[in-house]
Amino acid sequence: MIVDETNANEANVYNWSAWASDLGIKPGQWPVQLDTTLGSGMPFIARRKEERDGDLLSVTYHQANGCLSLKVYND
Repeated sequence: MIVDETNANEANVYNWSAWASDLGIKPGQWPVQLDTTLGSGMPFIARRKEERDGDLLSVTYHQANGCLSLKVYND
């Protein structure tokens, strides 16, 4: 799966968001890298997990050599 404007939304300038299921991410199989056509086209790299009470809420990715971020919500 490639992250693009059909499966991610621009929350505000430089910040995108998406649901894990829309990106084809299976439960418990969060990738370290996500390919994209957004921004510079460089891949998104996992940087931060947000958890609450042991449950994964989201993973934030930042574009390599770029200024975009992508927050992927666990659904």
